Amino acid sequence: MKNIFKYLTSFMFLGLLFTACSPETFDGADANGIPSISDADYTVAVDQSTNNVTFQLNNKGCYPVWNIQGPPDVKTTVNGYEKKYILAGTYNYTLQLGNKNGFSDGVVKGTFKIDSTRYDFGPTLANLTAGGTKEWRVSSKDAAHLACGASGTDGTGWWKATPDEKSANGVYDDRITFGNSNAYTYSAGVDGKTFCNHDVTAFGISSSSDYDVVATTFPDINTTAKYSLGYDDAAGMVTITLPAKTLFPYMADQKMITGPETFKIASLTSKKMTLIYDVPGTIAWQIILINGADEAVEAFDPDKINWCDVNSELNLGKAFNTAGKMAFFWSDNDAWTQTADPGFAYADGTYTITVPYATNAEWKGQCTINTVPISIAKDNNYDYSFTINASQDIQRMTFKVNKDPDIKDDPTTAFYNGSISLKKGDNLVRFAKEISKFDFDQGKIVFDFGGAPANAVLKISNIIIQKHNPK
Repeated sequence: MKNIFKYLTSFMFLGLLFTACSPETFDGADANGIPSISDADYTVAVDQSTNNVTFQLNNKGCYPVWNIQGPPDVKTTVNGYEKKYILAGTYNYTLQLGNKNGFSDGVVKGTFKIDSTRYDFGPTLANLTAGGTKEWRVSSKDAAHLACGASGTDGTGWWKATPDEKSANGVYDDRITFGNSNAYTYSAGVDGKTFCNHDVTAFGISSSSDYDVVATTFPDINTTAKYSLGYDDAAGMVTITLPAKTLFPYMADQKMITGPETFKIASLTSKKMTLIYDVPGTIAWQIILINGADEAVEAFDPDKINWCDVNSELNLGKAFNTAGKMAFFWSDNDAWTQTADPGFAYADGTYTITVPYATNAEWKGQCTINTVPISIAKDNNYDYSFTINASQDIQRMTFKVNKDPDIKDDPTTAFYNGSISLKKGDNLVRFAKEISKFDFDQGKIVFDFGGAPANAVLKISNIIIQKHNPK
């Protein structure tokens, strides 16, 4: 039986002067009919098995005005409003009553408790540490491997480093390691220097220029740091926190020295990690880290691949073209709650999606083809291809292939790309020699259009997944 706790307040009517709710007919506002907060009959029900909380007002003829602590904080007049919490803790709410005559003078104040943090950090640890200790470094080849933007954004809106742009600043030879026992280490590399922003003035470091490279001779630096994983409920991201006075390949801000450093993990695979360091109200920084000693990537031109026909038996993903249905998650709010499905149609191998409203983040426009038989072998290489006709330019979309169903404590993404851009008209999207780290015989594909403009129409067809087959 689900463990449901109810916080209930119920009072009887006190008389005509304190009538809580209004008659069915309306002859104009009546000051004597303003609802009294003392008549509030409501429940705040916590389902501890899911961390879902339901806010329900039972007074006939009245509506609630809820103010609910987040993250994010919510003000709503929806009766029966539901909110999911990730983190354990005690949260506050207030309730005011309204009806056709006005609002109650007072409010009810209350609290509710979430007993358990419900997030599985297993997949994060697997990619971060590989079950032991894994070494990471700042990518020199990825565009925007260092970048900055406004606080509250992805940290790329103001400036993006081009490949190798900071080769003279002592950042690319630095190494950091994360262990599965929460150990963290930092090495300044062969040059013994740490790349610092000019705002980092601790221990006498200063510069009149925008950036400064300094030797790692900081006093009292934490050399036996322990990192911790957490969850940023508002951003919907896992976080990594390092203790104060812990060095990192790029010291972006003074607070990274004087206080704990918390990075949001925007994306993480076994080979690449994108972090966001946000100084609230001022600036957000993006840092892209890669795993492995060799940064060189063998380039394969997708046009020099022997692509099979979409209906060929060599197309391991052939059944994705005939499944004919999709599951959706679309959200336009900070609570990441489902708000409306997109328009959808399927005919002759083409999936047509009409964006219902603009969204503002990756994973807020997911269109998934589930439960498709497909044979994928661990450590084998695959080529992926699909066509999307777009009614207008789309700045970013995500394509992901996963094992289906997802298994707890088992990171099952065979392929992920979250930076695909689409032009108006037909777009042939191809990737060559992508390696899978997992075996599975049933898969799913996610096309995510989070961030796409309202009313955009997207037609997906000709999905091909084949064993790597160069010409």
